[in-house]
Amino acid sequence: MVDDSLKQQIQTAYSTFLSSKGLKPRYGQRLMIAHVARTLSAIECDDAGQRTGGKPLVVVEAGTGTGKTLAYLVAALPIARARNKTLVISTATVALQEQILLRDIPDIIEHSGLDFDFALAKGRQRYLCHARLDQQLSGGGQNQLLYPDEIAAQPEAQVLHLYQNMADALARNQWDGDRDQWPDAIDDESWLRLTTEPAQCTGRRCSFIRECTFFKARENLQDVDVVVANHDLVLADLALGGGAILPPPEDAIYVFDEAHHLPDKVINHFSFQLRFHATERWLDQTLRAVRGMAEQIGQGELRSLIDALAGHMAVLLEVSREASPLVESLVQEG
Repeated sequence: MVDDSLKQQIQTAYSTFLSSKGLKPRYGQRLMIAHVARTLSAIECDDAGQRTGGKPLVVVEAGTGTGKTLAYLVAALPIARARNKTLVISTATVALQEQILLRDIPDIIEHSGLDFDFALAKGRQRYLCHARLDQQLSGGGQNQLLYPDEIAAQPEAQVLHLYQNMADALARNQWDGDRDQWPDAIDDESWLRLTTEPAQCTGRRCSFIRECTFFKARENLQDVDVVVANHDLVLADLALGGGAILPPPEDAIYVFDEAHHLPDKVINHFSFQLRFHATERWLDQTLRAVRGMAEQIGQGELRSLIDALAGHMAVLLEVSREASPLVESLVQEG
């Protein structure tokens, strides 16, 4: 059951929006608002904020032009605020994300009477890494050791000029390190030298942590009512345990717009592929090569090491062959 005060907030926001824009209520839209509000209100929590009951999911299918964004935002935002949660709106496409950020949310704020803060959440690679920028400007001599799979050569003069301009803009607080906010287009190769993966980031141990644009952006997400993200970013955050990029799951209410894209996205993030028989054949061929190498080497420390390697590989190959029928049966059952 929706609390009376929350029901009043939702109804007032919806009627104010319609009145301000000279629109008439739509049956499907009203039905969606009521269904979302009832579902979220039915979720029960204990004193620690942990969910103890209630259905946590609501699925809505509605056609284009129904006004889904208005419906779920008007219904969910007051409840999220009342429960001290962040409303995370996730989309599958950039087009919808831009529509929500640039058109829908500003329109709702202007006409509904709801006053709330919102922000766009982006992945780490949309932000400059100060440590890598410093490496490039200081010569990049360590790139080959730190990032062996990337271009390690000293950037050409034109690219170095770009990097220096970026450093100057950061120093003057004229740029926040967001790739999308740089006034000119940046080619992927030049930008790749300035970003980092989660496994490469040293986090709080980095000497540039106070200036880190990614961590600043992440901290800013804690202070807004609504976060607009995309499915890949939400799933990547959940794969990291939650709360690594976005607000922690226990402190959020998720809206997956364009949810029909979720199954494929989930498979990409939470599945693992292994060419089992091809790996088994590769292991057998490699073992033969290692044994052949051992025959060409006389006795000594190197021969002992190669024999030990061959022994481990033989055990691995045997275990792989024993596991093969089990894997096949599991695939057939799936």
